[in-house]
Amino acid sequence: MDKSIERIDLLVERWLDGATTDAEERELQRLVAECGAELPARLGWLTTTFEGYGALAEERNPQPVKRQLRAQRPTMRLGQRIVAWSMAAAAAVVAMIVATTIDREPYCYINGVAVHDAQIAMNETRCFEHLAELDQTMQVLTLLEDFNLENNLESDY
Repeated sequence: MDKSIERIDLLVERWLDGATTDAEERELQRLVAECGAELPARLGWLTTTFEGYGALAEERNPQPVKRQLRAQRPTMRLGQRIVAWSMAAAAAVVAMIVATTIDREPYCYINGVAVHDAQIAMNETRCFEHLAELDQTMQVLTLLEDFNLENNLESDY
């Protein structure tokens, strides 16, 4: 019996490391079953484990698995499919036309006139940028004129 316990210890160590073969696992199960009540308490968990494995191995599905059939849709004839695709394409074209023409907001207003062309609006924006530069130049010139006027007035006195 001591040799059986030693062999069980060796096989359990290899089994927990994942190094046993199938034959060694079957031998371990056989040795645990043969020892029964004589198995030391420290190895009692093996009995429960192998009984659980046995119960799982015996478990079967009570009913055979039925293969599910795909739901069959009624098929359309070629002419019906062509009509359906044509209607879908026409609806898409109508939707695109409606989306581009309805609710068109102008990009900007120039002299009170709504501008819908992006290129014209951008050209006007570029003109306004140049006007801003011109305004800065005019401000500098105004400052210089004021400075010159002050200097001329001071030199007169």
